Amino acid sequence: MSVIFLNAILWPLALLVVLPLVMHLFARARPPIVDFSSVEFIQRALRFTQRVRKPKDWLLLILRTAAVAAVILLFLRPMLFSHGGGGLFERRNVVVILDASASMGWSDGSQTRFAVACAEASEILAGLSSRDAADLILAGAGPRAVFPAMGGNIGYLQGEIRRARLTSEALDPDAALRLAVRLLAGQEGRKEICIISDFQASNWRGFKPRLPPDIGLTCVGTARGESPNAAILRVEVDPARPLPGEEATILCDVANFSGAPQRKTIILAVESARTSHEAVLPPWGRATVTFKQRIAAPLSFAVSASLAEDPFPGDDRRWAVVEPADLLRVGLVSSGKGEATAAAWAKGCRALGWARPDLLTTEALVNPEMIGDVLLLSGWPGTDSSRVRGVLERGIPVVWAPPVGMPVSRLMTVLTNAAPLGDSRAVTVWEENPEGFRLKVAAPDHPVFRAFAAGEYGDPARGRVRGRLAVTTAQLPAGDPLISYEDGTPALWMCRGPLPLILWNITLEKGLSSVQNQAEFVPLLGELLLASRRGLPGSVRVLKDSVPGQRLTWRTGVEARADEIRLQGPDGSDVPLRALETAGGARVSEPVEQPGVYDWMAGERVMSREVVNFPAVESDLRPLSDTEIKGLGALTASSGRDVRDWQAGIPLWPRLLWLALILLLCEGGVAAYDSFRKPGRPPAKEVST
Repeated sequence: MSVIFLNAILWPLALLVVLPLVMHLFARARPPIVDFSSVEFIQRALRFTQRVRKPKDWLLLILRTAAVAAVILLFLRPMLFSHGGGGLFERRNVVVILDASASMGWSDGSQTRFAVACAEASEILAGLSSRDAADLILAGAGPRAVFPAMGGNIGYLQGEIRRARLTSEALDPDAALRLAVRLLAGQEGRKEICIISDFQASNWRGFKPRLPPDIGLTCVGTARGESPNAAILRVEVDPARPLPGEEATILCDVANFSGAPQRKTIILAVESARTSHEAVLPPWGRATVTFKQRIAAPLSFAVSASLAEDPFPGDDRRWAVVEPADLLRVGLVSSGKGEATAAAWAKGCRALGWARPDLLTTEALVNPEMIGDVLLLSGWPGTDSSRVRGVLERGIPVVWAPPVGMPVSRLMTVLTNAAPLGDSRAVTVWEENPEGFRLKVAAPDHPVFRAFAAGEYGDPARGRVRGRLAVTTAQLPAGDPLISYEDGTPALWMCRGPLPLILWNITLEKGLSSVQNQAEFVPLLGELLLASRRGLPGSVRVLKDSVPGQRLTWRTGVEARADEIRLQGPDGSDVPLRALETAGGARVSEPVEQPGVYDWMAGERVMSREVVNFPAVESDLRPLSDTEIKGLGALTASSGRDVRDWQAGIPLWPRLLWLALILLLCEGGVAAYDSFRKPGRPPAKEVST
């Protein structure tokens, strides 16, 4: 803020502020003459001539001095301006950033935050004159300026505000401010950026604007009161590519962004079928609702989960696309003595009918398209573990049969990528028993053994093994045994955590094992492949849907030519496309606006589907506190009129006039009280007789 004096030529009058002090000193130097006939009159005269030593005299001096100062400032006509200084007739350059992100769609019953923001933006622009320059930025995932450079057509900008529409995009405040700084670069006069937003904490907290020192920043908040909201944050299919006949699990995460518990009904729509479940959401908590869906055919279909609409309907619906696979692709990598186990795995996959084994090399591990849905490693010595860890991090399950003589520490480093603990020279040791080692099921309630619960498929642990790796649970990553030997040595070990790794310690070599010859081996292998593709307890799954404001890209293939491809939006209209010259003729869309399911089509045939969902970051509607907004380094205004007044200048002389009158009234009151308290003739003393 800055103050400018319109009558600065009258500044010499400021010397008059010492007039009350001079008058007071002269009054003290010549005390009144009092005729007295006794000592009592002398004491009375002394008491009222030494004025400066009394508190009431100091108060009178301060009030008179302040009144004179207020009158002097009154004639100087001060004006209060916002940050940036300048004079009354100086050119002003103002960039208004209007938040058009999804959270601005919250409605308190009468109007949305965006409608309030548009009114405030129009009020700010109305305060500019014909000599000023302005521009308007609609901020979302990508900022869009109305003018390519600062302009003076204020009426056109106000018209654009009336035509502005709310988006379903997340806000990028840094991009909006960078664009505003570029627009103000090189302009003469005062420069100011005005942000009108709800200052949603999930977007603004931790953001630190970096502005040149000659640019002022003003913030106008539109969030008023509480904004309770419930939202669907995730819809995910587990497994991601189910097989025909398999029962898929659809997971819906529902959040409660309010301080009171809520009971919500979640409706899942699969084509024309509807299923509903209720969930109780704790304050500021979440719940996961699961639905079961039997996959009938290897054809993709869309599912949607929805809530009853609330004052913020944008996040009450979410979509997912289920893309069943006709076959389960199993990548096989073998080396050394692990070839016998890999061959038994491949034979078992072919016997299943719905699993197709593909023999791969370790170099193929960098390409997830070649690996398939599950990776089986037999005899891999744990070298270059970053490749296998990369496969795990992409969500592809790995079943690993370690070889003999491998450093035990590598069993850990595949998952943790950390330095091995303990003796790094210890290696896996092979042990044999001519009578064989017996197996037993260690976790009968695990989904792997669900098909064996009724006894229809026999005992999955039937068979004898003459040789095995002598490993202990302490040498393995944290996990749980599915099958173990009778002495407790792990045979089939499922690791805990987000990375789906299973360790296989059952040799399938002819002459050393009868497991591969048992009838239970094929269903056990099939159930292991199916269960490994499902979410593990405690795993972290990341949803990678597109959001409004992003572009969708089609990579050309042999199924259709690039010029035949078109993108159909949720409302049935075509989205404009353009070719990507650097990507071999791929097609890219303009930024999509509506959430929903988008179809890539060749003629009338659907080639692929993509989901665009509401950005989850916009669902928590809590704004920054006033202290946090001030922490952005900005002035805070309650309305656009305040900003308009700061820009045009607020005349302070009416306030100074009232201040001077109040001070003079106070001075008169103190003086009258002082006169009233002065003693008169002393009362006569009564003489007792």
